[in-house]
Amino acid sequence: MKLWQNSPGRETFCSVETEQKRYTFFIPGRPVPWARTRMNRGGHFFTPNRQRIYKLSLGSFFSQKVREPLEGPLAVTLRVQLVRPRTNKTLLPITRNTSDVDNWAKMVLDAGNGLLWKDDCQIAVLEVSKVWVADEDGEGVFIQVFSIRDEDLIESEEVVTETIQ
Repeated sequence: MKLWQNSPGRETFCSVETEQKRYTFFIPGRPVPWARTRMNRGGHFFTPNRQRIYKLSLGSFFSQKVREPLEGPLAVTLRVQLVRPRTNKTLLPITRNTSDVDNWAKMVLDAGNGLLWKDDCQIAVLEVSKVWVADEDGEGVFIQVFSIRDEDLIESEEVVTETIQ
């Protein structure tokens, strides 16, 4: 199952900037959120097929596009783009039919382990959003990963501290 395969109107893009240590991807296709491990009738735990296949597809895409995982602290931006159901009139995708943003993030972060970064514990800043798109051609996941310096984290921490006090 190649989710990133180019088809008319559904172009994948990939930008790798080695000097700035930044990766930018758009992976078209219906994204799949992380789901809880399920138990079958025999009492054995299993991962749903759809989830397992999507994670393997993401991993395959990352391994083809990235030569080595980034090191050090990272910032990650994820934008999950979903087609709005016809019956839904809300401007934001906060319906029962869309998963929580943390489940979308977990799928991408786990798939990127060892490929985009050595381990997802390197991610110091994470921004996740889900948005409606007009049609299936815009459906997919936008991913941006870039290295950050320790100084950037210290500065942002000072801002948060000042705001809290």
